[in-house]
Amino acid sequence: MKCKNCGGEIRLEEMYCPYCGSPNIEAQQHARDMAHYQSEFEQTKEEVIDKAGRQSRLAVRITATALLLLAIAANIFIQSNSYEIGRMIRSLHSSQTKNEYEQRINSYLDAEDYLGFAAYWSNERIYSSDYLPDSYFGLYRVATNYRYACQEIMRLVNHDKYADMDLAAKHCASYVQEFYESLEPDNYDMQKISSEPAFMQHIENMETSLEAMYITYFSMTSEEAKSMRELSQGNRTLLIERGTEKYRQEAADE
Repeated sequence: MKCKNCGGEIRLEEMYCPYCGSPNIEAQQHARDMAHYQSEFEQTKEEVIDKAGRQSRLAVRITATALLLLAIAANIFIQSNSYEIGRMIRSLHSSQTKNEYEQRINSYLDAEDYLGFAAYWSNERIYSSDYLPDSYFGLYRVATNYRYACQEIMRLVNHDKYADMDLAAKHCASYVQEFYESLEPDNYDMQKISSEPAFMQHIENMETSLEAMYITYFSMTSEEAKSMRELSQGNRTLLIERGTEKYRQEAADE
């Protein structure tokens, strides 16, 4: 089966994706189902033994053995069909929550609140196409990179909480790089979005917002800010490190 977050191959019994660390919803649900079933089995076994008080020990053993065989058969069935069972449960849940998700997400997008959109999606763990089309998921991935880039810029500005300013500047450049990489035409997320004019406008809005932050916080010229998407990673890093020099100097003087 594939990870709902990154698409990597994971086994049912793995509680977390070995590639991106995201929780494996199917594995966690399977573990809960097994624990619940085991609890019911133990309770049923106790009731059988209690009611069989005057029966022969052989009869009790036969009954308990039959229950055990049923438990094994049920366990095999659940393990072999756990993915489909989980999918059926998610599909039922998605039909009840899809409208709510879509309304909340569109309200964030209408307000051009991309930080709120990315945070809401992440908090709700909307990782299945049962809930929303793939184009929404692609936009979420880009918005998440935008969110991280904004956070790292503000960490540099509020540098009093961070000791290693050189490392902070490198982290900022790295997250900015990831944002622009997610905008490449051959990027999987952009392929999902490119057919949606409204979503492409949201991408443009995020770019414009970051450009304004470069000008405001890194003292870039308008031309430099607009060129960031086309620059190499090395040149982006140089511009950001140049813009963070004043913050590093302020931190050194404190």
